[in-house]
Amino acid sequence: MLMRSGLAAVIVTSMALGGAGCKSKSIAECDTYLAHAEKIASCAKIPEGTRGTLKTVVKEMRDKLGQADLDNAPDEMIEMLRKTCASTDKTLVDQYNKLLPECLK
Repeated sequence: MLMRSGLAAVIVTSMALGGAGCKSKSIAECDTYLAHAEKIASCAKIPEGTRGTLKTVVKEMRDKLGQADLDNAPDEMIEMLRKTCASTDKTLVDQYNKLLPECLK
């Protein structure tokens, strides 16, 4: 599933950043990706089982990003997260714009 592969990349990267438990820095591309994923997860046109899975994926990603020490992370790691989230978001949005565009409104 597309959401899982994007999540896996973000989780691996955020685990490498270590967990400080405090997140004051945010990555806009990841926030955008999560916002789109949440819209899709709440779309009534998506089967309930899939919506539940998507909600779990979004929660896991938010938790991992919240545990990552983004304030002290090397710039290369932040850039990798930015690129991963932006790429995954683009794929997700493109896919749902074709399949169920109403889920992104």
